Formats: sequence, C-alpha cells, structure tokens
Amino acid sequence: MYRMQNHPFLPVLGQVGSEVTTIPLYRGKTKGRGDLKPTMYFLPYNSNLKQFSRDLRNNSTLGEVLLWQELRAGSIRGYKFNRQKPLDNYIVDFYCKKLNLVIEVDGSSHYHESAIVNDKIRQSVLEEMGLRFLRFDDLDIKKNMVHVIDSINQFIDEYETSNPPNPLY
Repeated sequence: MYRMQNHPFLPVLGQVGSEVTTIPLYRGKTKGRGDLKPTMYFLPYNSNLKQFSRDLRNNSTLGEVLLWQELRAGSIRGYKFNRQKPLDNYIVDFYCKKLNLVIEVDGSSHYHESAIVNDKIRQSVLEEMGLRFLRFDDLDIKKNMVHVIDSINQFIDEYETSNPPNPLY
C-alpha cells in the first residue's frame, strides 16, 4: 500500500490488486525562487477506463457535442477542458483541471430513480476530492446555450475572485 505524503483528500492509493494510477491535478514552476513550490495534488485514475472513455468520446450525445464545440481548445477564457475524462472509478463528461470543475450533461438516461441516486453518489465521491460540479440538462444545451455559457462564465468569475493569480508564478 502506498500512502501519499501531505495530501488532504487522498490518504491511501495503490492498494494491492488495485488498477488505480494517479494523474497530477496541478503542477507549478518555481522559476528560480528557491523553495517556493506549490503543492502537487493527484486525483485517482482507473486505467481500466481509458478505452471506455475513448468509446464514449466517439459516441457522444448531441448535447455533449454542442457543449464541446463551446469548451474545446480553451474557447472559454483560455481554460482547457477534457471530455469523457476518467477520474477515480468514474468518467465525467467534461473536466477542467485548473478550475477543479466537472461539467455533466444530464440527458434522459439520468431521469430514472436509480440513475439519480448513482449520480448523487458519484458526485459526492468526486466532491470529496475537491472537485466542483455544474450540471446542465441536455435540452438546455440544445435550446439555450447562451444560458449554459453564462453559467460557466459565472462559475469562472467566482473562482477567479476567490483564487487570485499568484504573482510569483
């Protein structure tokens, strides 16, 4: 068993028989400023989900495709998003590492009682890792993209206000 040092929300990773690998959440540069190094965090990553994640990217819903057209290549204020990103034992629709933000598109498959319960459990597990969520209905993305983008921009405004850039980096 491997215990990560100085990590606030992932005390134990890599248990025997586990397929969990880690991916960096944040990497900073010191730019010659001695010991001033930002903390590096890792999110668990189930490597068995890589192929399934690729399959999901190749078979996206219309709402996911439309939202991806707005998020891709740093289109929203320069923030980079990944789509169908494996995190822990789940795959999220969209993920921005810098914002610790997960965006989920809820279509008709999410309206069943068991899916609602599973979504709540999944979201709770990922929120315990420091991730924040925005959820949008598939129909809202198709019919009211301006509102969806405004909501994402509002989240970014709040994030930037509470997390001003460090002038040392």
